Amino acid sequence: MKKVYILIALVVLAALSRLFPVHNNFTPVAALALFSGAFLSRRLAFVVPVIAMLAADILMGLKNSDPIYMEYLTKGQFLPVYAAMLLTAAIGFGLNNKFSVQQVLGRTVAASLAFFLLTNFAYLYQDLSLYPRTFNGLMLSYYNAIPFYKWTLVGDLFYSSLMFGTWYFIAYRKPVAVKA
Repeated sequence: MKKVYILIALVVLAALSRLFPVHNNFTPVAALALFSGAFLSRRLAFVVPVIAMLAADILMGLKNSDPIYMEYLTKGQFLPVYAAMLLTAAIGFGLNNKFSVQQVLGRTVAASLAFFLLTNFAYLYQDLSLYPRTFNGLMLSYYNAIPFYKWTLVGDLFYSSLMFGTWYFIAYRKPVAVKA
């Protein structure tokens, strides 16, 4: 039972770290969902990241007093991001206590790519009028999002390594006697 609290604490800390942005799209969003999918029960794997993200989104909106950000929350523009996060949690289901570095990196890249494809596709069809609702508009949306994807991928790899590495250190480290 104690492990569940540690896992939830790591997810909440990752979500709250969004309040201190390093660079646009360098966030722990995918890592916290992937981590939740790997170690929490199926129900908690979806519930905990959504609640943590929603709390962080509301705090960011209040902290920044940004009307555009509040519009993001109130007009449903956050839905593709949350849907991608839930998909990422499902991608994490295959990871468990016997995860490897290769598995974590592969699933992180897959989750990052899924997030990129899903959110840019969805924003094409929201009432944002950024691109025409055509195949060319979709391709332009993807093309213009590539610079953001670079930072998304770097952030996802960084935070996934940090979260899974921290968990490995906490859960599997065996005490070693030190000779004086």
